[in-house]
Amino acid sequence: MYFYVSVVVFSNIFNIKDYRPFTTALGMIMVLIVFPTVPSSGEFNRNIWLFYARTYGLVMPLLLFITAKFKNAINKHHGSQQ
Repeated sequence: MYFYVSVVVFSNIFNIKDYRPFTTALGMIMVLIVFPTVPSSGEFNRNIWLFYARTYGLVMPLLLFITAKFKNAINKHHGSQQ
């Protein structure tokens, strides 16, 4: 999300209507800033990636799914009372 916003803002600063040409260039710059060396990339993968992937790949979708089911159940219950 942050990357998308950064690319859109960057294109708006320079009054360019289409943001897509900037995505590759800014993506490569971001990778070089986040992972300046190969060991830092390996450290990120060992220490951070698993927790990040669990949170945004498993926990967040499950919470959204449970919330949607709960909300649908409440809406059906209130709809049947009217």
